[in-house]
Amino acid sequence: MYWLQVIIEANIPVLPQWWLVTQGALNGTGIATASLWGMAKVIRIEYPELQCRCLDVDFESDEELVDILLTELFSTSQETEIAWQNKTRSVARLERKETKHYDNKLPYQLGIVQRGTLSNLQLQTVNRRPPEATEVEILVQATGLNFRDILNALDLYPGEAGLLGCECVGEIVSVGVGNTTSPGGDKQLWLLASGSF
Repeated sequence: MYWLQVIIEANIPVLPQWWLVTQGALNGTGIATASLWGMAKVIRIEYPELQCRCLDVDFESDEELVDILLTELFSTSQETEIAWQNKTRSVARLERKETKHYDNKLPYQLGIVQRGTLSNLQLQTVNRRPPEATEVEILVQATGLNFRDILNALDLYPGEAGLLGCECVGEIVSVGVGNTTSPGGDKQLWLLASGSF
């Protein structure tokens, strides 16, 4: 941040582009450098004249790294967030992804196939069971992403993190025997709803 402030205060007629280059920030191996990507978003808002860009790389050799850096530095692309993984260039995009159609009558849950990267998340069918006496069954309509879930998926959570999701909005569809909660009705916010993804 010191050099960024020096450049801004120097009143240079043509400001240089500001690049933040990280290794493994997006795949979970360089979690310490991932915060730079968050800082870059702030720089883009506060100092748009610097055209701040992020580049995350994984590479086999210094020669590959130099090739990637030169390719990006001399590119006419206006992308601000770029990742090179497995010799493939990716950019930040929201786009509709065609996925296999799921049977709406079956319950699904977002699960972790293997901890260590967010790429290993997968929808899995689950067996529906009746709720116990102190439980309710919720038809989840929206769930919140908690930082605990990210740490859980990346295998960085200290101790047992359990299932993904711990808060949601939904409707009660069944209650445990002896439970006085009424099923059905308005949508409600539920905290500590384990496995709500």
